[in-house]
Amino acid sequence: MKFCVVSHGGSHAFQEVNSRISPPWRAISWRVFTLEKLGRFRGKAAWVIEEIVNFVRLILAPSLYGIDTMMLADSHYASVLAFGKWLALLGLPKRIYIINIFLHESQGNRRLQTMLKFLLGQDVGIMAFSVSDREYFKNLNTRVNARNVPWCFEEEIGIVQSDIQNGEYIFAGGYSNRDYDLLIRCARKFPNQRFEIAASKRNSVIGELPPNVHLSIDISQKEFHVLLAGCKVNVIPLKSDVGSSGQMVAIAAMRLAKATVYPDFAMIGQYFQNEKDGLMYRPGDVDSLASALRRLLDNPDLRAEMGRQARRSWETKFNGDVFKRAIFEHMADFMGVTWKEIEGPCSGAARDPSFPKERNI
Repeated sequence: MKFCVVSHGGSHAFQEVNSRISPPWRAISWRVFTLEKLGRFRGKAAWVIEEIVNFVRLILAPSLYGIDTMMLADSHYASVLAFGKWLALLGLPKRIYIINIFLHESQGNRRLQTMLKFLLGQDVGIMAFSVSDREYFKNLNTRVNARNVPWCFEEEIGIVQSDIQNGEYIFAGGYSNRDYDLLIRCARKFPNQRFEIAASKRNSVIGELPPNVHLSIDISQKEFHVLLAGCKVNVIPLKSDVGSSGQMVAIAAMRLAKATVYPDFAMIGQYFQNEKDGLMYRPGDVDSLASALRRLLDNPDLRAEMGRQARRSWETKFNGDVFKRAIFEHMADFMGVTWKEIEGPCSGAARDPSFPKERNI
């Protein structure tokens, strides 16, 4: 029985599946086409081109007509779901498993909802990364077998011990669903406090930056994590409670034992316990954000303790073991795939010597 993993080349997902799948199942890999190497092709135009090309490649791949099920590990859900519809028309329906669909602010787009409602009208399982995402997919089409688990990861983030500092600046970074205008308004209330923002050129920032705010655009992942590792406090300023956004920064900050200020949204709040391993603020409320930051800036001991508690939360609740087990269990229930027993811990916490369990920051 063939289990096809659709992903970018060299995918960790295929390696995980291939090492753990049990007979009579056998894993095969199918690599998607992307325009990543052509820098001028980005945004929606690139997405449309990629999806069309991948759909054509899928229907022209004879080996895929004999598979039993497919798992999508990357973002090309439209072409894979359209291929599933094509196979159903030919009388060859397949089960398709998707590890989340990242929609962010596009969730409310009516055309997108109509398209997804049609594409999800087949035998589809989705592991969503938040309760709101799970309910969104189920409301679009009741046939969807959806569960949710908080996203987390164990890959190296390129940080060495010397990069981790209790610096003099407040950090905020990321692209999707960010409210940097709110953070900049807040920064004006702290004229003597430095703020570092790592954003994308696709983020809009209104007006001139105050002198205490430095904005970096489209820096490398390594540079991003070095800035995060050297900050005093991490802020995740989100605009709204839609889609999956902010998780990567949240997890990285927890790994680095950084105190985080986050908005009162369920998708990001699932990672923190307010007043224990993070501080919550009211979304869109500059005074609430300023109050949370002032508490941490005025209390180094509170910052350090929240950072330590955040690190413990990552080690115990949000490491790779928890994440992978939830996905493998869902696939087993949904598709009947049999897996080998997972032997021993596979989380970064268990094998990453550059991140000690206890740290004074």
